[in-house]
Amino acid sequence: VRRDGSSRFAKGSRWGTFPSVSLGYNIAKEAFFPFKEKISMMKFRFSWGSIGNQNVANYLYAPVMSTGQTTYLLGSDRAYTINAPSETTSGLTWEKVNTKDIGLDMYVFNNKLSITADCYQSDNTALIGPGVVVPEIYGGTVPKANNGTLRTRGWEVQINWRQSLSKGFAYFANFNLSDYKSVVTSYNNPLRLLSTFYEGETIGEIWGYRTDGLFQSVEEVDKRAIDQKLFYKGTWAPGDLKYRDLDGDGVITQGQKKADDHGDMTVIGNSTPRYHFGFSAGAS
Repeated sequence: VRRDGSSRFAKGSRWGTFPSVSLGYNIAKEAFFPFKEKISMMKFRFSWGSIGNQNVANYLYAPVMSTGQTTYLLGSDRAYTINAPSETTSGLTWEKVNTKDIGLDMYVFNNKLSITADCYQSDNTALIGPGVVVPEIYGGTVPKANNGTLRTRGWEVQINWRQSLSKGFAYFANFNLSDYKSVVTSYNNPLRLLSTFYEGETIGEIWGYRTDGLFQSVEEVDKRAIDQKLFYKGTWAPGDLKYRDLDGDGVITQGQKKADDHGDMTVIGNSTPRYHFGFSAGAS
């Protein structure tokens, strides 16, 4: 059990308690296990744990009055200015990430080959993110808040081979592979605006437009009956992009930039890498 405190949060919100537990069962030690000569360990693991995340800027709960100077002269000098206090997040506290993991550890062929595999699910129950979207007449930056939940599912595998040969020669090789994906399971964004987190969003989503290549001739430009004035109101020409009309209304639009009304925009990629892998080898 961990008890952690952080000065990044206001008094009353600084402390968090984070327990964890793990269980393991090495079936290869049982008398009935039939593969003892080849498998020296086959351990099944289960663990559950909670850990805190304080990955925010310092002292967001303290109103800060920034200073500057005017760009014009008052008399013979530029005047110093003090801006209005920044918005504060007095209730901001730890993100709590609860992780369930199922794993397997194996040693095979007199421990020359070792295999470790894990499958896990992490639930962030107090996601720190942008505050609720407000009208522009608010006139300031909405402070961060714990107002969402996030679920991450992933797996990882590591395979190691290590062997000693005659006359002291030894070598090894290691390979690992992993993958994960994080999805917003809830967030205080009732309009489901794309400018912030929304329920069902895959973290790292890149929204954009799809194309059908380039215009090849003036005739092709003239025949195309899709309005692309969203990007350029002049005359399109050979060499320009042909944008896809995904909603079929004859006009390229971005809708209201909502998850439920995004016009011809769509998810065209993700900034989060998939399938992390590594390999190493050595000898002595």
